[in-house]
Amino acid sequence: MKQDRRVNLAEIARTYNIKYSMLYQRVHSGLSLDDAITVCEQARDARKASGRSRAPSSYHVPITFNGENYASFAEACHSVGLSEQTGYVQRKRIMDREGISKEAAALKVLQAATEHPPAQRFKKPITVLGVTYESQNQAARELNIPLGSIAAKRAREHLSIEAAIESLYSQKQADNALTYRIPFSGQIWKDLQPLLQEIFPQHRYESSVLIADYRLTDELELFCEVFMPDAQCLSFRFRHLNFISPSEINSLSAVYYGIKFILNESEEVEALSDIILGSRLKSNKILIQNAWTHCCAVLLKLYSQKSEGQEWS
Repeated sequence: MKQDRRVNLAEIARTYNIKYSMLYQRVHSGLSLDDAITVCEQARDARKASGRSRAPSSYHVPITFNGENYASFAEACHSVGLSEQTGYVQRKRIMDREGISKEAAALKVLQAATEHPPAQRFKKPITVLGVTYESQNQAARELNIPLGSIAAKRAREHLSIEAAIESLYSQKQADNALTYRIPFSGQIWKDLQPLLQEIFPQHRYESSVLIADYRLTDELELFCEVFMPDAQCLSFRFRHLNFISPSEINSLSAVYYGIKFILNESEEVEALSDIILGSRLKSNKILIQNAWTHCCAVLLKLYSQKSEGQEWS
């Protein structure tokens, strides 16, 4: 637990797309960081499956301080040199002690930070894989590794900053190198084929791989390989995604749940999505249709944003 307290829970919550308040409560109730993340992910997925929208987060509630309007309390904290996690903790402490509203407590936190600015941390150079960076933030930025992932890795495995970054970078390189697996061709795959033919009317077979061509727009046609890497899993492998830059794949994989972006052996971007199959064909059909719809929606959104010159979101 002592190790967990040094972790930036707000950064981890954004990395895993879970609620900061729930993660904070679970960690400080005694759960390990791993278990707390798992519980929050389960709550997030259950909310999505039920069709309920995510409750508004205090992270996005506007606030006015010293005549300036901020989009959120976190943004206001950054403006006065206070980390958002520290700001949340101080706000909660004031609310509990004085029995005042969240907004009033937030203003007190910001006023105190203005009158007594937080001590600025000195940048500590670190050396990763033979290259020296002026700080952990620079190393994470240059190597395209989320700060939350570094913090979580250190807490889980009790590693130094350098060792955690090197481990994550090596893992990223391994993940980005596509390893081909021999598609499963047993009876389960054969039983699944009539169902797949309903979902993908435009298809052809190459050995034990179904090739699906699907046109999302007049300009965007998806080319997807559907196969079973083993007897319990079905995989989508989208190819020819030339509208996505190789430098963007890690940030996109961190943002979009259920789909992973990789580089193949030709340095081309591909997207993978795996579905764990159950024992009932009807349930599996719903799982496959939902996963396909999700992947198509993500790829269409990315294509539209890139076509319009927008930043990824």
